[in-house]
Amino acid sequence: MKYFALDQIDIDLGFTEQEIKEFIEMWQSEISLLNISKKMKRKKIELAILVIDLAERKKIKQRKQGLDGL
Repeated sequence: MKYFALDQIDIDLGFTEQEIKEFIEMWQSEISLLNISKKMKRKKIELAILVIDLAERKKIKQRKQGLDGL
């Protein structure tokens, strides 16, 4: 049997252009993923997946503090 990550987890991976812009600004300001999650009213897992996607697309850079930020 094969295991499928994120299967049957209630997550929303749709983001508006405005949400992407706000996320990138907060990411570049070193705000922690937890605080970004609270400000955007999104699950941390949704934003963690967004981090992976934006990093792969070269839209954001790695931070010294990683996901934790400041």
